[in-house]
Amino acid sequence: MYLYVGIKKKKKKKKEKKKKKKKKKKKKKKKKKKKKKKKEKKAVPREVDLTSTASPNWTLPLPRTVSPVLPEARRLNEAKLFALSLIELPSS
Repeated sequence: MYLYVGIKKKKKKKKEKKKKKKKKKKKKKKKKKKKKKKKEKKAVPREVDLTSTASPNWTLPLPRTVSPVLPEARRLNEAKLFALSLIELPSS
């Protein structure tokens, strides 16, 4: 009797894989924000319209840098409004 002896295959040795080095990520530098320079607002003088019967100009909000309407103009306008209030409008 003959025993069949198969040819033994040589086992291949597993190659050791080299571990890849992880590249370190570079941190991004934060950009500094430039501060905006505040523009200075120029004072705008207001003109008083003595002819209109609308609310006088000094009731409007004024910028901090502008002084209120001159007292003479205020007195004139107040006198005008007072005079207009005395005149009775004809009732229709």
